[in-house]
Amino acid sequence: MKKNFFFLFLSFFFFSLSAQDTYHQELLLQLQSEYGLENPSYILSNQEVNNLDGTYLYGNASQISSSVTGSTFQRKLTIKNNSIGNNPWDAGFGTPNQGTIAEGDVCLMVFWGRKISSDSDVSLFIENVDNFDKEVYSSFSFQVDWTQYFVAFESSENYASNKLAFGLHLASAVQEFEIAGLTVLNFKDQYPLENFPSIFSPGNYEGNEIDAPWRAAAASRIETLRKAALQIKVV
Repeated sequence: MKKNFFFLFLSFFFFSLSAQDTYHQELLLQLQSEYGLENPSYILSNQEVNNLDGTYLYGNASQISSSVTGSTFQRKLTIKNNSIGNNPWDAGFGTPNQGTIAEGDVCLMVFWGRKISSDSDVSLFIENVDNFDKEVYSSFSFQVDWTQYFVAFESSENYASNKLAFGLHLASAVQEFEIAGLTVLNFKDQYPLENFPSIFSPGNYEGNEIDAPWRAAAASRIETLRKAALQIKVV
């Protein structure tokens, strides 16, 4: 009986792992090894292609889907906003939740992105689809290179399926960018919010990179404006 139970356990384990695509398998391993986060449920699909296919786009914007090679993700969307609106939300991209979310659940939105145009100005939203109350709303700019983004939040209320939207407002700039690997995971109450990586945490401001351009300019100003030759005469 014990052998049969062990066999059933292994069968269930490997079935659960194979139910996810390779992208999600590698993401779960990354979250476990780098942040100690385990055992989430899925708010979106566990297939990256399904998550991109399930998005919506509105306003004066367009998108093209294409495959990707040599990366952890297999597909990307190239999104272009063609005009500046009166409001950032005059054009947008997003997707609704599939899995339910309970008040107090800690969820993690994950995606990859990079800019194609020189300008980049998007506003990330996680909002109630009925009254537009926000769980998260903040602006940021995509970088030139592919960058992985994490957005963690603790839900303020219960959400049935299709009642919470995850996405980007686009109309602040004429811009073009690529996005891939979009997914949302629910860790419920296993870990406190501060255990999660998030681009909107204090340490993840835009330009926090060690090689960010502003650092060299700041160092140059320190050398020229705040330093001078000093002579010491000892009598």
